[in-house]
Amino acid sequence: MRETVSDIDRLSDGDSVVNVVETRERLQTVMKVVDELPSKQRSALIMRKYHALPYGEIAQALGSSEAAARANVYQALKKLRERFGEQVLWRRFKNGKSE
Repeated sequence: MRETVSDIDRLSDGDSVVNVVETRERLQTVMKVVDELPSKQRSALIMRKYHALPYGEIAQALGSSEAAARANVYQALKKLRERFGEQVLWRRFKNGKSE
């Protein structure tokens, strides 16, 4: 999840260094909060949002039911929304790619 790419190398014509730094700081804050989630919630969230795995595969990896996998993702997202509001960065950094 923590691949590093030079932010300067990813600048597009409309980006500024300030925007890149702010985005990087927000992402680091989100990653810190994700790291603090309970293990199953963190794992389920990463598998679902970063790797785009179906709930059945997440359940199998966690050794739980599909309903439990869904609940873990839901609870993780709920905690992120409580911390960040609706500004959770999944829209921008979905599946490991900037949209």
